[in-house]
Amino acid sequence: MLAARGNNLIIDEVLFDKGALKAYVQQLKAHTVYYIGVFCDLEAIQECEVLRRDRYIGLSNDEIDRVHQGILNSYDFKVDTTTISLLLKQCAEYWSLLMKTLCRKHLES
Repeated sequence: MLAARGNNLIIDEVLFDKGALKAYVQQLKAHTVYYIGVFCDLEAIQECEVLRRDRYIGLSNDEIDRVHQGILNSYDFKVDTTTISLLLKQCAEYWSLLMKTLCRKHLES
């Protein structure tokens, strides 16, 4: 496993059920893990589906009511990308800053 070899990981995953979350928790229990919920308005997600051209049109309509429910809404940090620019460079800079902040927070605790 990459994490066991000292690698820092960012796992980008949409979880639909408790079983998937429990599997991640079990596999990564020896590591510092931050669960980050990424939210966005349905209208903005639908626009992204069209602009990215690598998404199934209408998938967001199905996912919007299934993700972030119950225990799957238990995050260390939440981000609403509706108001964040979708430009890749700006998003990368935002996530880099977020990860540095979380690492500092972990070292201070």
